[in-house]
Amino acid sequence: MVTPDSGPLISFGKIDRMDLIGRLKRPIIITDVVQMEITDGPDDATNARVLADWMQQGHLNVWRRPRFEAERRAARTDRG
Repeated sequence: MVTPDSGPLISFGKIDRMDLIGRLKRPIIITDVVQMEITDGPDDATNARVLADWMQQGHLNVWRRPRFEAERRAARTDRG
Protein backbone atom coordinates (compact mmCIF):
# COMPACT_ATOMS: atom_id res chain seq x y z
CA MET A 1 0.00 0.00 0.00
CA VAL A 2 1.38 3.40 -0.95
CA THR A 3 0.61 6.28 1.39
CA PRO A 4 1.12 9.59 -0.46
CA ASP A 5 -0.07 11.70 2.48
CA SER A 6 1.15 11.92 6.05
CA GLY A 7 -2.26 12.75 7.56
CA PRO A 8 -3.52 9.21 8.17
CA LEU A 9 -0.18 8.10 9.64
CA ILE A 10 0.00 11.14 11.92
CA SER A 11 -3.57 10.52 13.09
CA PHE A 12 -2.92 6.87 13.93
CA GLY A 13 0.39 7.84 15.56
CA LYS A 14 -1.29 10.45 17.78
CA ILE A 15 -3.68 7.87 19.20
CA ASP A 16 -0.90 5.24 19.34
CA ARG A 17 -2.86 2.81 17.14
CA MET A 18 -0.42 1.96 14.39
CA ASP A 19 -1.44 -1.64 15.04
CA LEU A 20 -4.60 -0.94 13.04
CA ILE A 21 -2.51 -0.22 9.95
CA GLY A 22 -0.47 -3.34 10.68
CA ARG A 23 -3.62 -5.41 10.29
CA LEU A 24 -3.60 -4.67 6.56
CA LYS A 25 -0.80 -7.23 6.23
CA ARG A 26 0.63 -5.34 3.28
CA PRO A 27 3.91 -3.49 2.89
CA ILE A 28 3.41 0.21 3.51
CA ILE A 29 5.39 2.51 1.27
CA ILE A 30 5.75 6.20 1.99
CA THR A 31 7.59 8.86 0.02
CA ASP A 32 10.59 10.67 1.39
CA VAL A 33 8.41 13.79 1.67
CA VAL A 34 5.91 11.93 3.88
CA GLN A 35 8.81 10.65 5.99
CA MET A 36 10.01 14.22 6.48
CA GLU A 37 6.51 15.39 7.43
CA ILE A 38 6.03 12.69 10.06
CA THR A 39 9.48 12.88 11.62
CA ASP A 40 10.41 16.58 11.45
CA GLY A 41 7.87 17.60 14.09
CA PRO A 42 8.64 18.36 17.72
CA ASP A 43 10.65 15.59 19.39
CA ASP A 44 8.08 15.35 22.15
CA ALA A 45 5.17 14.76 19.76
CA THR A 46 3.67 11.32 20.40
CA ASN A 47 3.06 10.68 16.74
CA ALA A 48 6.69 11.50 15.82
CA ARG A 49 8.04 8.98 18.36
CA VAL A 50 5.53 6.27 17.40
CA LEU A 51 6.14 6.72 13.67
CA ALA A 52 9.93 6.82 14.08
CA ASP A 53 9.71 3.53 16.00
CA TRP A 54 7.56 2.05 13.25
CA MET A 55 10.09 3.05 10.61
CA GLN A 56 12.99 1.62 12.63
CA GLN A 57 11.10 -1.66 12.97
CA GLY A 58 10.74 -1.82 9.18
CA HIS A 59 6.97 -1.40 9.00
CA LEU A 60 7.23 1.65 6.75
CA ASN A 61 9.30 1.47 3.58
CA VAL A 62 10.52 4.79 2.24
CA TRP A 63 10.62 5.48 -1.49
CA ARG A 64 13.32 8.08 -2.03
CA ARG A 65 13.28 10.48 -4.92
CA PRO A 66 16.84 10.97 -6.16
CA ARG A 67 16.73 14.78 -6.04
CA PHE A 68 14.70 15.24 -2.86
CA GLU A 69 17.60 15.45 -0.38
CA ALA A 70 19.36 18.09 -2.49
CA GLU A 71 16.12 20.08 -2.78
CA ARG A 72 15.58 19.83 0.98
CA ARG A 73 19.11 21.06 1.77
CA ALA A 74 18.68 23.96 -0.66
CA ALA A 75 15.38 24.97 0.96
CA ARG A 76 17.00 24.97 4.42
CA THR A 77 19.87 27.11 3.16
CA ASP A 78 17.47 29.61 1.55
CA ARG A 79 15.63 30.06 4.86
CA GLY A 80 18.68 31.30 6.60
